[in-house]
Amino acid sequence: MFLGLSVIASATLLVCPQTHASEQDRASLEPTLRSVVQCLAPADATPETAEKPKVETTKELVEKEGGLPIRLQTDDKLELGSYYFAPSKTKEKVPGVILVHDQGANAKDLITIAKALSNKKMGVLLLELRGHGDNATEDYDWSKADEKQRKAMWAFMSKDLDAGAKFLSTRKEIHNSKLILVGHGRGCALAATHSIQDRNIVATILIQPAEQVNDFKLKDALIEMDGIPTLILCGKQSYKKMVATKEASDPKQAAQSSVEVSSLKSKPKEVLEDERLSKYMLGWLAAQF
Repeated sequence: MFLGLSVIASATLLVCPQTHASEQDRASLEPTLRSVVQCLAPADATPETAEKPKVETTKELVEKEGGLPIRLQTDDKLELGSYYFAPSKTKEKVPGVILVHDQGANAKDLITIAKALSNKKMGVLLLELRGHGDNATEDYDWSKADEKQRKAMWAFMSKDLDAGAKFLSTRKEIHNSKLILVGHGRGCALAATHSIQDRNIVATILIQPAEQVNDFKLKDALIEMDGIPTLILCGKQSYKKMVATKEASDPKQAAQSSVEVSSLKSKPKEVLEDERLSKYMLGWLAAQF
Protein backbone atom coordinates (compact mmCIF):
# COMPACT_ATOMS: atom_id res chain seq x y z
CA MET A 1 0.00 0.00 0.00
CA PHE A 2 2.77 2.44 1.07
CA LEU A 3 4.81 1.42 -1.93
CA GLY A 4 1.85 2.20 -4.17
CA LEU A 5 1.43 5.66 -2.66
CA SER A 6 5.13 6.28 -3.04
CA VAL A 7 5.02 5.35 -6.72
CA ILE A 8 2.03 7.62 -7.32
CA ALA A 9 3.70 10.47 -5.47
CA SER A 10 6.88 10.04 -7.50
CA ALA A 11 4.97 9.90 -10.74
CA THR A 12 3.01 12.99 -9.73
CA LEU A 13 6.17 14.92 -9.06
CA LEU A 14 7.41 13.94 -12.49
CA VAL A 15 4.41 15.43 -14.26
CA CYS A 16 3.98 18.50 -12.02
CA PRO A 17 4.79 21.76 -13.80
CA GLN A 18 8.36 22.83 -13.18
CA THR A 19 10.29 25.65 -14.68
CA HIS A 20 12.98 23.43 -16.21
CA ALA A 21 10.52 20.91 -17.79
CA SER A 22 8.96 21.59 -21.15
CA GLU A 23 5.26 21.12 -21.88
CA GLN A 24 6.21 18.26 -24.22
CA ASP A 25 8.11 16.47 -21.43
CA ARG A 26 5.18 16.69 -19.03
CA ALA A 27 2.72 15.49 -21.70
CA SER A 28 4.89 12.45 -22.42
CA LEU A 29 4.81 11.42 -18.73
CA GLU A 30 1.02 11.61 -18.30
CA PRO A 31 0.35 8.16 -19.89
CA THR A 32 2.86 6.67 -17.44
CA LEU A 33 0.92 8.05 -14.47
CA ARG A 34 -2.36 6.72 -15.84
CA SER A 35 -0.81 3.26 -16.25
CA VAL A 36 0.45 3.29 -12.66
CA VAL A 37 -2.97 4.26 -11.29
CA GLN A 38 -4.69 1.54 -13.33
CA CYS A 39 -2.25 -1.11 -12.08
CA LEU A 40 -2.90 -0.13 -8.46
CA ALA A 41 -6.70 -0.06 -8.82
CA PRO A 42 -8.61 -2.84 -6.97
CA ALA A 43 -9.02 -5.97 -9.08
CA ASP A 44 -12.77 -6.02 -8.58
CA ALA A 45 -13.05 -2.61 -10.22
CA THR A 46 -12.22 -3.99 -13.66
CA PRO A 47 -15.16 -4.79 -16.02
CA GLU A 48 -13.86 -8.33 -16.54
CA THR A 49 -14.13 -9.30 -12.88
CA ALA A 50 -17.14 -7.19 -11.87
CA GLU A 51 -20.04 -9.31 -10.66
CA LYS A 52 -22.71 -9.66 -13.34
CA PRO A 53 -26.35 -9.11 -12.36
CA LYS A 54 -28.25 -12.37 -11.87
CA VAL A 55 -30.76 -13.22 -14.59
CA GLU A 56 -33.95 -14.54 -13.01
CA THR A 57 -35.35 -17.78 -14.39
CA THR A 58 -38.88 -18.10 -15.73
CA LYS A 59 -39.83 -20.08 -12.62
CA GLU A 60 -38.49 -17.36 -10.31
CA LEU A 61 -40.32 -14.62 -12.20
CA VAL A 62 -43.57 -16.60 -12.28
CA GLU A 63 -43.46 -17.34 -8.55
CA LYS A 64 -42.71 -13.69 -7.82
CA GLU A 65 -45.97 -12.82 -9.60
CA GLY A 66 -47.98 -15.47 -7.75
CA GLY A 67 -47.93 -18.21 -10.40
CA LEU A 68 -47.23 -21.88 -9.81
CA PRO A 69 -45.10 -24.37 -11.78
CA ILE A 70 -47.11 -27.37 -13.03
CA ARG A 71 -46.51 -30.50 -15.12
CA LEU A 72 -48.56 -31.43 -18.20
CA GLN A 73 -48.77 -34.86 -19.80
CA THR A 74 -49.27 -34.93 -23.58
CA ASP A 75 -50.95 -37.70 -25.57
CA ASP A 76 -47.56 -38.75 -26.94
CA LYS A 77 -46.26 -39.30 -23.38
CA LEU A 78 -44.21 -36.13 -23.14
CA GLU A 79 -44.07 -34.27 -19.83
CA LEU A 80 -44.05 -30.50 -20.11
CA GLY A 81 -43.30 -27.93 -17.48
CA SER A 82 -45.66 -24.95 -17.60
CA TYR A 83 -47.16 -22.40 -15.19
CA TYR A 84 -50.59 -21.68 -13.76
CA PHE A 85 -51.95 -18.38 -12.47
CA ALA A 86 -55.07 -19.00 -10.41
CA PRO A 87 -57.84 -16.39 -10.65
CA SER A 88 -58.19 -13.80 -7.93
CA LYS A 89 -60.63 -14.90 -5.22
CA THR A 90 -64.04 -15.78 -6.61
CA LYS A 91 -66.79 -18.25 -5.72
CA GLU A 92 -68.01 -18.56 -9.31
CA LYS A 93 -66.48 -20.55 -12.13
CA VAL A 94 -64.35 -18.37 -14.38
CA PRO A 95 -63.02 -18.55 -17.96
CA GLY A 96 -59.74 -20.36 -18.53
CA VAL A 97 -56.99 -18.90 -20.72
CA ILE A 98 -54.13 -20.62 -22.54
CA LEU A 99 -51.17 -18.41 -23.47
CA VAL A 100 -48.99 -19.64 -26.34
CA HIS A 101 -45.58 -18.01 -26.84
CA ASP A 102 -43.80 -17.41 -30.13
CA GLN A 103 -41.75 -20.01 -31.95
CA GLY A 104 -38.19 -19.95 -30.61
CA ALA A 105 -39.19 -17.92 -27.54
CA ASN A 106 -40.40 -19.11 -24.12
CA ALA A 107 -43.07 -18.62 -21.48
CA LYS A 108 -41.16 -15.75 -19.84
CA ASP A 109 -42.36 -13.37 -22.57
CA LEU A 110 -46.01 -13.65 -21.50
CA ILE A 111 -45.79 -13.45 -17.70
CA THR A 112 -47.09 -9.87 -17.59
CA ILE A 113 -50.18 -10.83 -19.61
CA ALA A 114 -50.77 -13.91 -17.44
CA LYS A 115 -50.71 -11.82 -14.27
CA ALA A 116 -53.03 -9.16 -15.71
CA LEU A 117 -55.63 -11.74 -16.81
CA SER A 118 -55.55 -13.66 -13.52
CA ASN A 119 -56.10 -10.39 -11.64
CA LYS A 120 -59.36 -10.05 -13.58
CA LYS A 121 -60.73 -13.39 -12.39
CA MET A 122 -59.45 -15.71 -15.09
CA GLY A 123 -57.47 -18.90 -14.62
CA VAL A 124 -54.40 -18.64 -16.84
CA LEU A 125 -52.21 -21.45 -18.13
CA LEU A 126 -48.86 -20.09 -19.28
CA LEU A 127 -47.83 -22.85 -21.65
CA GLU A 128 -44.21 -23.56 -22.48
CA LEU A 129 -44.00 -25.51 -25.72
CA ARG A 130 -41.93 -28.66 -26.19
CA GLY A 131 -38.32 -27.98 -27.09
CA HIS A 132 -38.51 -24.45 -25.70
CA GLY A 133 -37.26 -22.86 -22.50
CA ASP A 134 -37.06 -25.33 -19.63
CA ASN A 135 -38.71 -28.00 -21.82
CA ALA A 136 -35.67 -28.28 -24.07
CA THR A 137 -34.28 -31.83 -23.90
CA GLU A 138 -31.81 -33.92 -25.85
CA ASP A 139 -34.64 -35.13 -28.12
CA TYR A 140 -36.51 -31.82 -28.29
CA ASP A 141 -34.41 -28.67 -28.44
CA TRP A 142 -35.68 -26.00 -30.81
CA SER A 143 -32.51 -23.94 -30.62
CA LYS A 144 -30.37 -26.85 -31.87
CA ALA A 145 -32.81 -28.41 -34.35
CA ASP A 146 -32.44 -28.06 -38.12
CA GLU A 147 -35.32 -27.05 -40.40
CA LYS A 148 -36.54 -30.61 -40.93
CA GLN A 149 -36.48 -31.37 -37.20
CA ARG A 150 -38.31 -28.15 -36.42
CA LYS A 151 -41.11 -28.97 -38.83
CA ALA A 152 -41.51 -32.39 -37.23
CA MET A 153 -41.51 -30.84 -33.75
CA TRP A 154 -44.03 -28.21 -34.82
CA ALA A 155 -46.43 -30.87 -36.09
CA PHE A 156 -46.66 -32.32 -32.58
CA MET A 157 -47.04 -29.04 -30.70
CA SER A 158 -50.80 -29.17 -31.15
CA LYS A 159 -50.65 -31.92 -28.52
CA ASP A 160 -49.15 -29.40 -26.11
CA LEU A 161 -52.26 -27.23 -26.44
CA ASP A 162 -54.50 -30.29 -26.07
CA ALA A 163 -52.74 -31.07 -22.79
CA GLY A 164 -53.19 -27.47 -21.67
CA ALA A 165 -56.92 -27.49 -22.41
CA LYS A 166 -57.27 -30.80 -20.59
CA PHE A 167 -55.50 -29.36 -17.55
CA LEU A 168 -57.85 -26.38 -17.37
CA SER A 169 -60.90 -28.65 -17.70
CA THR A 170 -59.87 -30.42 -14.48
CA ARG A 171 -59.69 -27.24 -12.43
CA LYS A 172 -62.78 -26.78 -10.27
CA GLU A 173 -62.60 -22.98 -10.57
CA ILE A 174 -62.62 -23.06 -14.38
CA HIS A 175 -65.73 -23.03 -16.56
CA ASN A 176 -64.51 -25.72 -18.96
CA SER A 177 -66.77 -24.62 -21.79
CA LYS A 178 -65.38 -21.07 -21.65
CA LEU A 179 -61.79 -21.27 -22.78
CA ILE A 180 -59.83 -18.43 -24.36
CA LEU A 181 -56.71 -18.80 -26.48
CA VAL A 182 -54.01 -16.14 -26.73
CA GLY A 183 -51.11 -16.57 -29.13
CA HIS A 184 -48.08 -14.47 -29.97
CA GLY A 185 -46.16 -14.44 -33.26
CA ARG A 186 -45.99 -17.90 -34.80
CA GLY A 187 -47.66 -19.23 -31.67
CA CYS A 188 -50.83 -17.69 -33.13
CA ALA A 189 -50.86 -20.46 -35.73
CA LEU A 190 -51.16 -23.04 -32.96
CA ALA A 191 -53.77 -20.98 -31.12
CA ALA A 192 -55.90 -20.44 -34.23
CA THR A 193 -55.73 -24.10 -35.25
CA HIS A 194 -56.78 -25.25 -31.79
CA SER A 195 -59.63 -22.72 -31.77
CA ILE A 196 -61.02 -24.31 -34.92
CA GLN A 197 -60.89 -27.80 -33.44
CA ASP A 198 -62.05 -27.18 -29.85
CA ARG A 199 -65.71 -26.24 -29.43
CA ASN A 200 -65.02 -25.00 -25.89
CA ILE A 201 -63.04 -22.04 -27.23
CA VAL A 202 -65.18 -18.91 -26.89
CA ALA A 203 -62.62 -16.26 -27.91
CA THR A 204 -59.18 -15.98 -29.47
CA ILE A 205 -56.59 -13.21 -29.30
CA LEU A 206 -53.75 -13.18 -31.82
CA ILE A 207 -50.87 -10.85 -30.98
CA GLN A 208 -48.74 -9.88 -33.97
CA PRO A 209 -49.62 -13.11 -35.81
CA ALA A 210 -47.48 -14.57 -38.58
CA GLU A 211 -49.42 -14.81 -41.84
CA GLN A 212 -47.95 -18.19 -42.73
CA VAL A 213 -46.20 -20.92 -40.74
CA ASN A 214 -45.43 -24.11 -42.66
CA ASP A 215 -48.83 -25.22 -44.03
CA PHE A 216 -50.77 -22.76 -41.86
CA LYS A 217 -52.18 -19.63 -43.51
CA LEU A 218 -53.81 -16.98 -41.36
CA LYS A 219 -56.26 -15.98 -44.10
CA ASP A 220 -57.63 -19.52 -44.37
CA ALA A 221 -57.76 -19.95 -40.59
CA LEU A 222 -59.86 -16.81 -40.18
CA ILE A 223 -62.43 -18.28 -42.57
CA GLU A 224 -62.66 -21.46 -40.50
CA MET A 225 -62.79 -19.48 -37.26
CA ASP A 226 -65.92 -17.66 -38.42
CA GLY A 227 -68.22 -17.20 -35.46
CA ILE A 228 -65.46 -17.28 -32.84
CA PRO A 229 -64.82 -13.74 -31.53
CA THR A 230 -61.24 -13.02 -32.55
CA LEU A 231 -59.03 -10.02 -31.84
CA ILE A 232 -55.90 -9.40 -33.88
CA LEU A 233 -53.57 -7.01 -32.06
CA CYS A 234 -50.57 -5.74 -33.97
CA GLY A 235 -48.00 -2.97 -34.18
CA LYS A 236 -48.89 0.15 -36.13
CA GLN A 237 -46.75 -0.83 -39.12
CA SER A 238 -48.63 -4.13 -39.52
CA TYR A 239 -52.16 -2.76 -39.23
CA LYS A 240 -52.96 -2.32 -42.93
CA LYS A 241 -51.60 -5.76 -43.77
CA MET A 242 -53.70 -7.41 -41.04
CA VAL A 243 -56.84 -5.58 -42.19
CA ALA A 244 -56.17 -6.74 -45.75
CA THR A 245 -55.78 -10.33 -44.53
CA LYS A 246 -59.08 -10.12 -42.67
CA GLU A 247 -60.90 -8.72 -45.70
CA ALA A 248 -59.33 -11.30 -48.02
CA SER A 249 -60.60 -14.10 -45.79
CA ASP A 250 -64.22 -13.21 -46.54
CA PRO A 251 -64.71 -10.10 -48.73
CA LYS A 252 -68.53 -10.27 -48.68
CA GLN A 253 -68.85 -10.60 -44.92
CA ALA A 254 -65.93 -8.43 -43.79
CA ALA A 255 -68.20 -5.84 -42.17
CA GLN A 256 -70.09 -8.48 -40.15
CA SER A 257 -67.02 -10.55 -39.38
CA SER A 258 -66.36 -11.79 -35.85
CA VAL A 259 -62.72 -10.78 -36.38
CA GLU A 260 -61.53 -7.40 -35.13
CA VAL A 261 -58.16 -5.87 -36.02
CA SER A 262 -56.64 -3.23 -33.76
CA SER A 263 -53.20 -1.70 -33.60
CA LEU A 264 -51.05 -0.36 -30.83
CA LYS A 265 -48.69 2.55 -31.37
CA SER A 266 -45.63 0.40 -30.82
CA LYS A 267 -43.53 -1.25 -33.51
CA PRO A 268 -44.35 -4.90 -34.35
CA LYS A 269 -41.31 -6.25 -32.48
CA GLU A 270 -42.18 -4.19 -29.40
CA VAL A 271 -45.85 -5.09 -29.01
CA LEU A 272 -45.31 -7.30 -25.96
CA GLU A 273 -43.53 -4.44 -24.18
CA ASP A 274 -46.40 -2.02 -24.84
CA GLU A 275 -47.97 -1.20 -21.47
CA ARG A 276 -51.38 -0.78 -23.13
CA LEU A 277 -51.45 -4.35 -24.44
CA SER A 278 -52.98 -6.07 -21.40
CA LYS A 279 -55.42 -3.23 -20.83
CA TYR A 280 -56.64 -3.42 -24.43
CA MET A 281 -57.04 -7.19 -24.22
CA LEU A 282 -59.03 -6.96 -20.98
CA GLY A 283 -61.31 -4.30 -22.43
CA TRP A 284 -62.04 -6.43 -25.48
CA LEU A 285 -62.68 -9.57 -23.42
CA ALA A 286 -65.02 -7.67 -21.10
CA ALA A 287 -67.11 -6.72 -24.13
CA GLN A 288 -67.40 -10.37 -25.19
CA PHE A 289 -68.81 -11.74 -21.91
